Amino acid sequence: MNTKIAVLALLAVLAVAASAAPVSQTKYLEYFEDWDAPNRLGASWTSCGGANDKFKISSVVVTPEPIVKGGDLKVTFNGVLASNVTAGEMNLSMKWGFLTVLTQTVDVCTVDPTAPCPLAAGQLSISSVSAIPASTPSGTYTATIKVTDQTKTQISCVTLNLSI
Repeated sequence: MNTKIAVLALLAVLAVAASAAPVSQTKYLEYFEDWDAPNRLGASWTSCGGANDKFKISSVVVTPEPIVKGGDLKVTFNGVLASNVTAGEMNLSMKWGFLTVLTQTVDVCTVDPTAPCPLAAGQLSISSVSAIPASTPSGTYTATIKVTDQTKTQISCVTLNLSI
């Protein structure tokens, strides 16, 4: 008898659930867009470098903020370079969540056409401009940028968190 009551109760619950109005996909997406809104605040950065890094970054400026899909993104690194750099590489690894979506190696002397090598010791401002495809999925991206000099020694490391 208890089994019959349990089956009838389960059927009643299923009937009520089946007759409930379905949640529209639009409402579902709106809910999560609003829920995620505080996380879409633009950009932040942290140093992932060591005490011996030659390029001590004091600020990173991302423009425009907020980042616009289908437009250009300019990232400027400001800091002090301890010694001259005549060559090197910038290694970029970008993740969207846990997925790596981009890995790229660029000649450090060509990153910013206004600052070709040799880079002189002292105050330094380096900018990089990249196109953001209109089809870029919204979300938070984490970019790790490691820069090496002519001796393959790391001179700087920065982690950027970008919300698109």
